[in-house]
Amino acid sequence: MATASEPRADPTPRAVAGEWLADAVRLTPARVVADRAGHRCDRGAHSYLPDGRALCWQPVGRAPRMYAVDAEPLRAAVPPALQRRTGSIAPQVFWAAWTRAEVRAKLRGIPIITFVTTVDWVADGDVAPGDLAPGGGGVEAGTVAVVTTTLDDGAGPLVISYGVLDPARLT
Repeated sequence: MATASEPRADPTPRAVAGEWLADAVRLTPARVVADRAGHRCDRGAHSYLPDGRALCWQPVGRAPRMYAVDAEPLRAAVPPALQRRTGSIAPQVFWAAWTRAEVRAKLRGIPIITFVTTVDWVADGDVAPGDLAPGGGGVEAGTVAVVTTTLDDGAGPLVISYGVLDPARLT
């Protein structure tokens, strides 16, 4: 049975959309799809894991026009090229920052390679060591709000970041 950490929005005033996003993640967290080849949905946001599983997020209620999700195995080794660029940060901190960067890039329509070469995405991740156990963190950067959580579906823990574009217009 899957267990998920409770999403936690950044308590600062910058987290304008944190309430909608945290509620959406709490009410309808992403689900792991063991066989992505057989998975069909029209309105879900997806992330594909290296082992062939997929993550599907279909927020209920009045979902914004643009939302995204990204996930990575929490205990995966950091690729050497990225490790050289980011220094010796712990894998759990790296993957949290990476999934947050992926979500921001997806929602802004920017290729991830362009995004990570133009912003300080590790700092933009706004995650400190320990923030992922047992909860996650949230931050609003520009017009993208992001919430990060963890999930263990029995196949290994995942770090998952959820995001919404232009959250101020959700009201």
